[in-house]
Amino acid sequence: MRTARGLIKTVSKFFEIFAPAACLSCKHESLLLICARCHSKIIKIKSQEQNNYSYAEFEGLFKNLIYQFKFENKFALSKPFAQFLEDALPADILPKIDMLIPVPLHLKKLRKRKYNQSALLAKDLAGRLNRPYSPHVLIKPHATPSQTELSRSLRKENIRNAFGIAHAEKIAGKQILLVDDVCTTGATLHECAKMLKRAGAARVFTVTLAKTLFY
Repeated sequence: MRTARGLIKTVSKFFEIFAPAACLSCKHESLLLICARCHSKIIKIKSQEQNNYSYAEFEGLFKNLIYQFKFENKFALSKPFAQFLEDALPADILPKIDMLIPVPLHLKKLRKRKYNQSALLAKDLAGRLNRPYSPHVLIKPHATPSQTELSRSLRKENIRNAFGIAHAEKIAGKQILLVDDVCTTGATLHECAKMLKRAGAARVFTVTLAKTLFY
């Protein structure tokens, strides 16, 4: 009896995670994690920077969905989010990408959060693009205070020299797609790209789910 109850509980949990009965945004009945109505309300980025791409504006329901993914263990969002990332990338750069690398977390923060949301995104996007996923090349050996409440200038200073390279030989001459969840001022992405290029990467593209347009 206990075994049967345990199995039912496990199966129920599986369907709760992978086949939710409601949209994670509006909570209305839906077989999709993000229903069509909510998806249509996401404000797409119209003007992209060269080599730096984002899917949508970091506001409203999309901001809430990213928070659920980042802080509330909604891992299943990684799949549709990876599709959004692919949609944000121009078709002409896809053949140029040699490998995907996520923006890393410091070990202390990783242990606290239990997972790196950028790594989940990079892994699923790498699967969609059929490219290598390399999560251990770019590292963050130095802990830094949260960027959340910092100004643009302080963000840049806070993150300076926080990242390092563990396996430079893997990226020598390669064109890298650097993956993160949100671009606020671009300070973190810039610092990571700088380290990758310094270690021998030929080129670094960046892609994020969302971008803060006014900061």
